[in-house]
Amino acid sequence: NLKYNSIYRLKEGGDIKMAVNNNPPQLQNTIVSPNPFSDKITITYNVNKTTNVLIDIYSISGKKEKTLINSTQTQGIHTIIWNGTNNNNQKLAKGLYFYKIINGNNTQSGKILLN
Repeated sequence: NLKYNSIYRLKEGGDIKMAVNNNPPQLQNTIVSPNPFSDKITITYNVNKTTNVLIDIYSISGKKEKTLINSTQTQGIHTIIWNGTNNNNQKLAKGLYFYKIINGNNTQSGKILLN
């Protein structure tokens, strides 16, 4: 399960109180696995409220290689699988790539290694 940020506070007298952030940012706990990959990679991400989501894959030179999704997504946890191909369905060369997720006003990016 994906968990939101939790804050633990030590109250006077030694009791521990946990405050849970009920309004996390729109992008929270993105999971990309397996990484590195050779056949396919799964990207799991959370959408806090219904909004347009764009997920692109870029080469190390900055060229956009693949758009995985560009559509309205409902609130909740979503998963998309990428098979290492470009927008022409051609297998990309081994190497370092970057994913970029734009979800409403939030952006997140990370590295993906294709073996």
